[in-house]
Amino acid sequence: MMPGRDSRPGQRHDPLGSALTLGTVGGVKVRVNWSVAVIFALIAFGLAAWQFPAVSPHQATLTYVLAGVLTTVLFEYRSSRRCACR
Repeated sequence: MMPGRDSRPGQRHDPLGSALTLGTVGGVKVRVNWSVAVIFALIAFGLAAWQFPAVSPHQATLTYVLAGVLTTVLFEYRSSRRCACR
């Protein structure tokens, strides 16, 4: 018996049991662990609230928010691609 596994037959261990469901793509559920969502939000907020206004002042708030979210999406995508290639 492996540690962390349920010993009952027919029971499957769900490693993303506490994950947030983002939706479905082609019938496949897209889920993300809650910790990834928190990290994403912290990075996007930090960029939109502090970094971008300091670098480029006097822009609309929506501009900072969109730039923060887009930058974070690209950062997370690049990080996940780097981990998948190893």
